Amino acid sequence: MERALGTTDGTVAYQTVQWHLAAKLPPKGMRPQSAVFPSPPAKTFGQRCGDAFLGFVGWLSDPFPWLGDWIYLFRIRSKKKKIQEKRLKGGWRSIAGGLMAKNFIAGHHVLVAGQRTLSLVYVGPTESELAWSAPLGQLTGIQIATWDLPKDNGATLRCHFTDGSWADVKAVGAGWKQFVDHLPSHTP
Repeated sequence: MERALGTTDGTVAYQTVQWHLAAKLPPKGMRPQSAVFPSPPAKTFGQRCGDAFLGFVGWLSDPFPWLGDWIYLFRIRSKKKKIQEKRLKGGWRSIAGGLMAKNFIAGHHVLVAGQRTLSLVYVGPTESELAWSAPLGQLTGIQIATWDLPKDNGATLRCHFTDGSWADVKAVGAGWKQFVDHLPSHTP
């Protein structure tokens, strides 16, 4: 991991993070390609036909699955609840959008707080790769998402940046509290 970061920025703290399952998918052009994680093999024509058939059968069995969600999402929720359930603010081209897009790829990700930068590193079985980095001066703070019920072995962390954007990442592992202690806190 140190090799991926280079020798210019010492590691202060690090935390394993995952893609938040409730987040929207990044646009196809912004999805990361990694040398550390091999890309999945392309599906054959038969697999694609099978997927299409299963999708059609699913649609036939439940033609309007979005109706109940639409009523709940747009008519019943409060404004505060809508903000809490949103996983990205500022768009995909913002600082937070870059973090979210690079966190999308399947594999082992580590969010590293250095002396001068906040970085996302892909860690493979034999090597590591720097995926995303931003100066610590652009990070205004980390907010613990209390509405997602933080636990001892993980929590949702909302990273706020100077351009007004924020992104949610899911911290996994027991050391997330110590990781947050090394970064500025954000109070809403």
